[in-house]
Amino acid sequence: MDEVGFPAEDIIFDPNVFAVATGIEEHANYGLDFIEAARWIRENLPGAQISGGISNVSFSFRGNNAVREAIHAVFLYYGIRAGLSMGIVNAGALVTYDSIDPELREAIEDVILNRLDDPMQATEKLLEIAEKYRVTDALEEKAAAEWRSLPIRERITHAPVKGIDAHVTEDTRRAAGRDLGRRWSPDRGDRGPADGRHERRRRPVRRRQDVPPAGRQERPRDEEGRGLPPALHRGGEAAR
Repeated sequence: MDEVGFPAEDIIFDPNVFAVATGIEEHANYGLDFIEAARWIRENLPGAQISGGISNVSFSFRGNNAVREAIHAVFLYYGIRAGLSMGIVNAGALVTYDSIDPELREAIEDVILNRLDDPMQATEKLLEIAEKYRVTDALEEKAAAEWRSLPIRERITHAPVKGIDAHVTEDTRRAAGRDLGRRWSPDRGDRGPADGRHERRRRPVRRRQDVPPAGRQERPRDEEGRGLPPALHRGGEAAR
């Protein structure tokens, strides 16, 4: 920074992320090592950014995506609190920290933070619990069918949180159509009638109101040639 003028905010440190819960005791502190490294960088190298390959931490649970995404969420939660500013992870499949089942979340934290006296006990506990959360294709299809049956407003809230983009255009247009009090159709979109009726509805012509010819504006005049106040126009009271 001082010698070549390189901005601190353009420096990115990428501490290694290694898999935890591998059954090897020497690997038990890998998650906590990354978190502490991020904290040290943030405290001692102000301005620098911190990145990490988050998905590496759950490699020992490959094949069980539900648990892997929960591990990523917990790891990110503590990593960000320590100073992590960027992470390589499948954001579309990521769950939120608060949505993780408390039993599973506690078991993951025991592993990530290496907070039990016996690291192998924490690994065995997580492996045992993980089987309960293994998601099959049938369960995924059932979950997909359930959320598509939700009311339209709940669907457009659920989809971004879960990273589902398959129906976003359809659901957004349908929700907009309901708010406008009409049914949306693909050929019409949200433009409304194409014959100009919507424009006429916005500018109604009141009865008994003088409408000057296009391109010319006429106002009543008093005896001295001055324009009368708007309230004295014919139809002025009705307009108010």
